[in-house]
Amino acid sequence: CNDRDIAQKNETLISCVISDSELAECSVSTSIWLNDDVSVHRNALLSLCRTYQAEAYRGSIGTEEADSAIRNWLNSKTGNMLSDHTSGMVTRPATQLQLLIASYFRAQWESIFSPLDTTPDRFHAGPGRDVLCEFMNSRENTVCVCGHQFTAVSKELWLGHRIWFIKPNEGVSLS
Repeated sequence: CNDRDIAQKNETLISCVISDSELAECSVSTSIWLNDDVSVHRNALLSLCRTYQAEAYRGSIGTEEADSAIRNWLNSKTGNMLSDHTSGMVTRPATQLQLLIASYFRAQWESIFSPLDTTPDRFHAGPGRDVLCEFMNSRENTVCVCGHQFTAVSKELWLGHRIWFIKPNEGVSLS
């Protein structure tokens, strides 16, 4: 593809994915982080930013100031859902360029789970780590896929979105 085709395909893809309403929100954000001592051709960087709808930043990568800015960017693009994971994130001074892509998705169930169908049960959080928690239950017709090593069912969300719940078969690792 030439640059114009890539830009159009990327713009089409992003516009198909992005939504923002009370019922559902989906976003994909891209950023380029350049170390202060990296020289770039301004027009090339602007073209990349336009083509991939990326934000560009410059700073001293490997410093607390840059790390804080990167963490803040990630948290702002993911609805602060990853703040526990980004809090310890640090960059190395040898890093010259860092590309970050953040996605965020939030949607309401198309049919709400009834609180009367919520029951306590064991959640297997890993070997020897069973946790008692509340499980939402639902009875409805839906898509079910039975693969060689897994079973998957889907549940409808607002605005045509769908979430898949994938369960490995007994004895099959999650990876």
